[in-house]
Amino acid sequence: MKTYGACYTKKQCKNKGGVDLGGSCAQGYGVCCSFSASCPTTTDGTVQVRNNLTQISGNTIQSCNFVIPKQMDVCQLRLDFIQFQLGEYKYPPYSDAPPIDPTQITNYGSCVRDKLMISPTQNLPDGMVTCGSAQNQHLYLHYGAQDKITLSFTQLNMGMYNVKVTMIKCNSPLRAPQGCTQYYRDRTNKVSSFNFPNEQLNSQQYSVCIDNSDGAQKIQWRPCLPYPGGLTSSFFISGMTPFTPPGKGPENCITDYVILPGTSSERYCGGNFTMVESSNVTPFTMWVNFDDAETPKELTPSPFIDKNTGCPFGWTCSKNPMKCSEVSDPTDAGFCSPPSGYAELMDNYNTGFCLEYAIGFN
Repeated sequence: MKTYGACYTKKQCKNKGGVDLGGSCAQGYGVCCSFSASCPTTTDGTVQVRNNLTQISGNTIQSCNFVIPKQMDVCQLRLDFIQFQLGEYKYPPYSDAPPIDPTQITNYGSCVRDKLMISPTQNLPDGMVTCGSAQNQHLYLHYGAQDKITLSFTQLNMGMYNVKVTMIKCNSPLRAPQGCTQYYRDRTNKVSSFNFPNEQLNSQQYSVCIDNSDGAQKIQWRPCLPYPGGLTSSFFISGMTPFTPPGKGPENCITDYVILPGTSSERYCGGNFTMVESSNVTPFTMWVNFDDAETPKELTPSPFIDKNTGCPFGWTCSKNPMKCSEVSDPTDAGFCSPPSGYAELMDNYNTGFCLEYAIGFN
């Protein structure tokens, strides 16, 4: 695993509690000084992080709060998720059992046990919660009027995290534009939702910005290839069921969606994103909105048929006394009726998204 450091004199490194990694910087006057912070076992579980490029980590079953006070002339933090796996958070597999009772659904897509909670910031006024896999992701947190930002890790199962904290000064060229939660400076890269390609997480609202300071005038978005994890697409957002086609526009994409300003439909959801979408609207931005609820796969039509009705388990044959098993395609013909409340619970099957962008000139 890579270790990061900042340039200090040997004395400064020692006084700050850093580790001299050797090497030299500042024309030989400095050394590469590494800082780390881990969850204590003898205190209340709170750690103050005051040094730039500190790597915070944990791999034991415990909870910990890392408090990062606002330093003079610092406006933002950048978090780089070098390693991050808190909980599995994958959908359960299909089974031949009847669908579960909708009233008993809890926690699907919500980070309840193992999680990272980020305190409210200027660009995330409600804070943010994430879990599952986030390796190689990053976040920009804007202090605004806040005098500190707190990262609260909860581990009730075995997992691990290693997050690099970079303090960005207000006049730094590395500062992200106002409001941006993710900021990409490459001419081409891949942008994915947190925990992709596993279960899509709830309550994720943030903006993704692409740098065009070189005067780039055009951006193209396309699905990531190859599709990861055996998926048939890299875009599964809101209602990816056998009966829900790809969605476009505000009238179709209501619960979970991404917004790509200036593209043909701007708002996208559903189970596919096979086209290439282009935009000349600058600054280049993506808006991500996932609501606060996901529905487990068991509420979608089961691939297993109840031989007594000819319908998926949990569905009923609505054309009595006809047996739907005697109809060639009962679900398509509308002979099988879904469970009560099913239509409102089609926000399921989601794994999130991975889209690749490329910027250029007209």
